[in-house]
Amino acid sequence: MLHQLDLNLLKAFYVLGQEKSVSRAAQRLYISQPAMSKTLARLRETFDDELFLRTPHGIVPTLKASELLPQVEQVILAIENLYQGSEFIPEQAQLTVTIASTDYACQAVVLPLIAHLAQVAPGIRVCQMNIGSLDSTQLALEQGKIDFALETELYQGTDVYMRKLYQEKYVVAMGKEHPLAGKELGLTEFSEAKHALVSYHGGSFTGIVDEALSSLGYQRQVQVSLHSFMALRELLVHSDYLAVVPWRLVNNDPRLYTCEAPLAVPGFTKTLIWHARTHNHPVYVWLREQIYQCSQEAYGKL
Repeated sequence: MLHQLDLNLLKAFYVLGQEKSVSRAAQRLYISQPAMSKTLARLRETFDDELFLRTPHGIVPTLKASELLPQVEQVILAIENLYQGSEFIPEQAQLTVTIASTDYACQAVVLPLIAHLAQVAPGIRVCQMNIGSLDSTQLALEQGKIDFALETELYQGTDVYMRKLYQEKYVVAMGKEHPLAGKELGLTEFSEAKHALVSYHGGSFTGIVDEALSSLGYQRQVQVSLHSFMALRELLVHSDYLAVVPWRLVNNDPRLYTCEAPLAVPGFTKTLIWHARTHNHPVYVWLREQIYQCSQEAYGKL
């Protein structure tokens, strides 16, 4: 059997056992679903067992697969530990790093990282995932679906490490042709203007700005709630809405006018998080430092 078994097959078996779905396993291994199905057929032939049975809710391991999975996991981890001991040369690296973030954090951190890696480690591919599409950031980190996540404030999780990247502030943004652009913006003018905001989980028309206004006896008119920071930025350019947004979202956009808000709006800390399984790996130690440096250099410190 050993002469028929290669490491790619073991990795596929391991991922199938974690994902319990042929399509999700294929996505995680960056191969097509037909290729994943062929790999499963090879595994079945090699082990002379069905290994995974199809159900309406995915695939379930057979008894033999359940017995093999812990052993295969040990083999995979042992191989990863062997790799950790090898010298890491960025210019020669060939791998994919997956980062979960909002579209705002993608602009603020991931895009500068992509530009940097193209110069110093061109063999590293970057996959950015919408953090809102994950059922659980913790589970995605544990299972290796993502390598890093960009979160706001401190993240509470098991076997998770974190590093603060930067402190972000909020500013008022509007199109250059907005009637209030360039004028003094008081609480009355601010409250009476038409507002838009981002509700990342969808459907909300209130946020921290409304809490701050309420404490001062004011209320604003929020008429648009969007799911995307990028869409919000385009809306501001082409309409008479204004919004309170993270500074890094609009700082370099010449189409927008920005100013300080007429009330105190607390900012937030953008934090990089990763799982203990990659904490000591030289590749990921290096990548974490690159992410940190890119987050500092792209916009400077506030």
